[in-house]
Parts: sequence; C-alpha cells; structure tokens
Amino acid sequence: MIRNLISGVLVIVFALSSSAADMADDTSLVDRISTMLERHAISEGVFTQQIDLHSMTFPIRSSGRFYFHQDLGIAWYVDQPIESLTTLTDQGIFADGRVVDAGSGSRWVVDLLQAMLRGDMQTLTRIFEVHGSADVSGWDLHLVPAEGVLKRVFRHVDLHGSVSVERVVLTNVNGDRTTIDIKGTNPLVQLPDDVTQALRT
Repeated sequence: MIRNLISGVLVIVFALSSSAADMADDTSLVDRISTMLERHAISEGVFTQQIDLHSMTFPIRSSGRFYFHQDLGIAWYVDQPIESLTTLTDQGIFADGRVVDAGSGSRWVVDLLQAMLRGDMQTLTRIFEVHGSADVSGWDLHLVPAEGVLKRVFRHVDLHGSVSVERVVLTNVNGDRTTIDIKGTNPLVQLPDDVTQALRT
C-alpha cells in the first residue's frame, strides 16, 4: 500500500494550505469527528487493499497488517500475495530494508500517514478542502485537493470511519482508484520485539 501511495503523498504534503475562508465552514464538522475518534500512542490493525487501474481488466488485491507507534513510526506488512515490509520513520522510508526515500520529503510522508492512522483531522484540513457528514453511527469525509499541484495527482480522497479510520479511497485524476479497508485496530501497550527492531534499524 505505502509504495503505491508515496509519489502521491509527496505531492500532497508540499501543497499550500486551504485558505481561512475555505476552512471556516469545516470547523464544526472536523470538531465533531475529532470527538468521536479514539487515539492511541501504539496500535495494530489489519488491512485489505484493492487497486483498480484503468488500464487493467482485473483489480490488484493485497492484504496484511500494520503497527503504529507515535514515536517510532509505521510498519506496514503485506502478507498476501507476496510478503513485504515497508517502514516509515524519521530516518526515511524503507522497503524490505532498502531506502525508498531518505530525503526531507519522507518526514512529510510519515506525518501525513500518521495523521490518517491517528485520525488527526486538523492536519488533513491543512492539506484538503473538507466536505462530509457525521452522526452517531459514523462519519464520512470527502477531501478535495486544495491547490492546483494536488489536482494533478488526486481527484479526491474519501475517508470513512467511526472511532477510527476504517476506509480510505484515493481516486487519481486518470481514474485509477486505491481502496484500503482497515479493520481490527487495537491499542497496544508495546510493539512486538521484531517490529520495534524493524522500526529502529
């Protein structure tokens, strides 16, 4: 999942923030969603991903698990169809131990993905124009890129959840779509030893 999102996320995080006027109408919605979300310093979860490419007849599917630590970063394990590990830390982005990005942009990638996993709505509203709804059963956000540079990559991003983010759908301007379903997110007291080692390596 992370490898497919890196290029798009790098564009997102360097975009300018929405104007104060654009954000004024979104404040109450963001506040309502923020009160619904559970926040954990350390957590784990499982995911399924489907990539629909306009140039291919059949979707590309994968599944796995992830670990999040607010200080160490994110470990994203793909278990099916081919095992792989992507880690995102302050030192950069690594795929199976190889550097994907160790430059200044990697810090922004980590920040954005952590914001999604933490349900940090304020960070997201600095990057996108926000539309959506929320009630006792859950919430939906439709995020439209705030600036022209974003619009060359993403048409929109849709998030759905309740006490945590449960689905992320990224629609590219060329019609390609990536859908990530996140399930079974649970708080942890500490990470498994092998995950801690992977994030510190």
